[in-house]
Amino acid sequence: MPKHNLWLLPLCAALLCRLAWIPLPFTPLLFFAFVPMLLLEQQVADNRQWWRASVLFFLLWNVFTTWWIVNSTIVGAVFAFLANALLMSIPFMLFRATRLKLGNRVGYLSFLVYWLAFEFLHQRWELAWPWL
Repeated sequence: MPKHNLWLLPLCAALLCRLAWIPLPFTPLLFFAFVPMLLLEQQVADNRQWWRASVLFFLLWNVFTTWWIVNSTIVGAVFAFLANALLMSIPFMLFRATRLKLGNRVGYLSFLVYWLAFEFLHQRWELAWPWL
């Protein structure tokens, strides 16, 4: 796999997520925004590379959409971006492990379950991040 895919595909996915976010009028792009990352997951053989790519994707998405938090405090914003990117990568890692162990059908279904469970839990705990 070409090395540039490890940063180019996460960048493309993050840009699609950004274009789909408010106030821009391209919300339907969210239905396709994860596709570059799912393509990358099939190409990457190493779990560590997949984790790095997913953290990069989520970090870029967080920065592109919630950049305004920097107006409060730079250190707090950097921490929030990194912490949320790391948390958001957990469903991606669980999805990869499930897909590799149980196959594509169960794996891709598990992606939906893991992501929705993450969204549900992430909105209901003390460190909720309601903007994404």
